[in-house]
Amino acid sequence: MISDYTVFENVELGLWESAMPRSQRRAKTYSVLERLGIADLAGSYPDVLSGGEKQRVAIGRAIIADPLLVLADEPTGSLDSETEKNNIGLIRDLNSELDTTFVIVTHDDEVAASCNRVITLQKH
Repeated sequence: MISDYTVFENVELGLWESAMPRSQRRAKTYSVLERLGIADLAGSYPDVLSGGEKQRVAIGRAIIADPLLVLADEPTGSLDSETEKNNIGLIRDLNSELDTTFVIVTHDDEVAASCNRVITLQKH
């Protein structure tokens, strides 16, 4: 996240290069923030957010442009178990609602077990 930008601006950043009119960009950003449960943090800066809130902002920026694929490297790293479960639940919900594929890289067996498909890489 960019520390000089608010939560709203950090998520909206994913649409700045689009041809979408500003009013639509702002409406879509607010809708994503609501969906992620962080609309109340729209004017906050990253330095006051918890780890879980920062992860949700990152997820928001990743999904704002309606991608078909999101690559997530340790999306639950450094989170407490409750926040981890909430964020994985959110990713699962977004996967089905948006029809977006999430490829998650993790060392956490519980996170891997919550995924629809697991591919394990091992060093030979």
